[in-house]
Amino acid sequence: MMDHIKKICLEFFAGDTDERRAAEIQEFLSESPSHRALYETWENEWYAREVPSFSQVNSFARIKADIRSRKVARAWRWAAVAACAAIVVISTVLLVPGRKPSPKVEEMLCIVETGCREKTKVVLPDSTQVWLNAFSRISYNKDFLSGDRIVSLEGEAYFDVKKLPGRKFTVNLDGSHVNVLGTKFNVSAYRGENLCEVALLEGSVEFTTPGTRVEMIPGEILRMDTAQGEMEKIKGNASKDISWMDNKLDYDRITLDRLLRRLSSLYGVQIDYTPGKHPGATFGVILNLEESLSGILDGLTLIRPVKWTVSPDGTYCVTEY
Repeated sequence: MMDHIKKICLEFFAGDTDERRAAEIQEFLSESPSHRALYETWENEWYAREVPSFSQVNSFARIKADIRSRKVARAWRWAAVAACAAIVVISTVLLVPGRKPSPKVEEMLCIVETGCREKTKVVLPDSTQVWLNAFSRISYNKDFLSGDRIVSLEGEAYFDVKKLPGRKFTVNLDGSHVNVLGTKFNVSAYRGENLCEVALLEGSVEFTTPGTRVEMIPGEILRMDTAQGEMEKIKGNASKDISWMDNKLDYDRITLDRLLRRLSSLYGVQIDYTPGKHPGATFGVILNLEESLSGILDGLTLIRPVKWTVSPDGTYCVTEY
């Protein structure tokens, strides 16, 4: 029985699954936390053996990883790097005889997405380089080079923007924007975290929201609470914000609540947090993102007064005492 489950899990990791096998995996995961831990062990082994390293993704990208609840119906599709090294996904158009495509259909988007524990490098048509973190999505119009350069981002990305005189580069987020000419910066805007963070490494950027405009210089980090609308700009080690590119999370000071929100975003699972006596306490930590989530949580129990379990529906429950 266990050999059969492992076999269909390995097939699933490779993108070969169907509703029947997905249902078997889902039932297996729901039976006990030990099954979830075993599943993650198999996934880590497969990931280490089959998934290309970060340096290899310059030549190809994993596109449209469809992650359903508890990662039970993943479909991975790959796309080669197109001309001028831009990774392009064009939406499918249904052509009806005798009917022309609508103007909206013709304004197609180029889209790149990553899934669980995936990272990929994208080279835009202007030679700007973008590194996408897990569960992130970048999109831009096919006429990207015809005027100001505009991209939309969900999740997290590091940008090395090609400087073109007079050609502004804008990153549209959910209700805010980052405007640049040529610079290196990191943007994190996962919706589930209620936090938008911009870390500037080189050059200058301008962060704007309706009614607010903030200019940044290298070494500054801007954080905005998207739920409360509160914003702060601090001087810090902006390079730590891109530690994810080396499969690490490196924080000098972070609350447990914020750290768990970040892990939830990167691993694509629900994490419920019950705070203890000092919920706002901060601590420093360096985590290896090549570890399973179970391994990371086990490590946290050694440095923080926490315990964790997995509920039958796959939710991770972390309690601070």
